[in-house]
Amino acid sequence: MPNLKLISLNGFEHEGSDFKAVVENGILVTHTSAMLNEEDFTTGIFLMLVGYRKLLPDIQYVRSGAWGENGPVPITRSADGYRVGFLDLWRTGQAVAR
Repeated sequence: MPNLKLISLNGFEHEGSDFKAVVENGILVTHTSAMLNEEDFTTGIFLMLVGYRKLLPDIQYVRSGAWGENGPVPITRSADGYRVGFLDLWRTGQAVAR
């Protein structure tokens, strides 16, 4: 990516980032700070539902054409009536609590 000018990381976790190479190439690095606190919560709930309802295998089933050959995907369990907790003692948790 020869035209890369900026890397924006989500949160403060920077493991796996090669900052030496970034600095040598004059690339700016920043993080999202508090901008996406509420979105972190929304994404967490979305990912929980994707796993709980097995949506990724269902999408692959439909895309593969099996829907037309074998009929609808099997019904998965429902999340209706369950209580869901979200534990975050940092910015996301504070934003959701407001």
